[in-house]
Amino acid sequence: MIEQQTRRQFRRHDTKRAIRLKQKGQSAWISLHMVDWSAAGAGLSGPLDQVQPGPALVEIESISDESDIRLACDIVWREDGKLGLKFLGARRDH
Repeated sequence: MIEQQTRRQFRRHDTKRAIRLKQKGQSAWISLHMVDWSAAGAGLSGPLDQVQPGPALVEIESISDESDIRLACDIVWREDGKLGLKFLGARRDH
């Protein structure tokens, strides 16, 4: 994993993880990829044409025999083939 240099409050880390996203009010999960993450959120890529800003659930695929991780989030931005998630309940102190 390579740490990205930014002016953000939390350090972001590059990754490539399969995830699933389900928007509030929708029954279908959308398969995407997490391309970076921090304690407060994540950047995603994939087929974004059906994704709109707002509340969602993200399910991060386990890399071992542990259970997948499921978190509540808000889709807060979309540009240049990526979208940004803010994890709900993320702490602001380090």
